[in-house]
Amino acid sequence: MASSLKSSVFKLHSSSLSGAVAAIVLFVASCSGNQLNQCKEILEINRKAALVTDTAKTGNREELMNIAKGLDQLATELESLEVNNEKIQVYQNSFVKSYRDIGQALRGIVAAIDDPNSQAITSAVQALDKSTSHNEVLLQEVRALCP
Repeated sequence: MASSLKSSVFKLHSSSLSGAVAAIVLFVASCSGNQLNQCKEILEINRKAALVTDTAKTGNREELMNIAKGLDQLATELESLEVNNEKIQVYQNSFVKSYRDIGQALRGIVAAIDDPNSQAITSAVQALDKSTSHNEVLLQEVRALCP
């Protein structure tokens, strides 16, 4: 059960990130000048995040921890970007939070894998669902910002 659950979790997260990358492309298309460069930097980091999450093939502990670490590193990289456009900053900060939340949720899943208490895995998956759904909300906001 845990294996199929982990597979479902990664499919959900990967599709969410892929949608976010598509929204970024639309966002980049609506920007100009310095804003365009800032959007391109954010787009590149989001592309890397999609690649990090796409490495999930088996959902084993090591894989989950590597994804969490990779997302944490990308959150730090994204956070360090110098963004002077207020709208882009909101977008940047939202993804930083989302990546950190997803990493934390993945660590919760790793901790729950050995716990015979099914509530622990359920709670961890719910935390992951909540953090990945944040990407969906962000996607809607970006679409509204950049029609």
